[in-house]
Amino acid sequence: MGRPDSYWRERTANAAEDAGGVRQFVAEAADGSWVGTVTVLIEEAGATDWAGFPVARRQGHLVGVYVRPGHRGSWVTGALFDAALEWAWGRGAERVRLIVHPENARALGFYRTNRRNDFSTVSTIGPVKLHYE
Repeated sequence: MGRPDSYWRERTANAAEDAGGVRQFVAEAADGSWVGTVTVLIEEAGATDWAGFPVARRQGHLVGVYVRPGHRGSWVTGALFDAALEWAWGRGAERVRLIVHPENARALGFYRTNRRNDFSTVSTIGPVKLHYE
């Protein structure tokens, strides 16, 4: 999706280490290799989200969820989500959302099994090619 330069400048500024509006969490194996990641964006009430919709209240938005295939079904996803949710709640988020494609059965299964039903489930916006591992 094309964005004006101002969008990317604002997003970069918000992601600066001292800005506090975004945080990436990385899970490491015992050998130090990265086995999973999730990023949390704080979206402010009155702003417009990435898809152009108004944000009604301060919220966290989980993006970039990835766990390496050999670590799926282990402690990794739960630990990443616990850290991400704690961080978002600690910054005053009134809710935390995660947009999941309805055909991503693996992700939906995890969220439902772990009682994470407060996340939004929507299909993609616009023509997007999707690949799930």
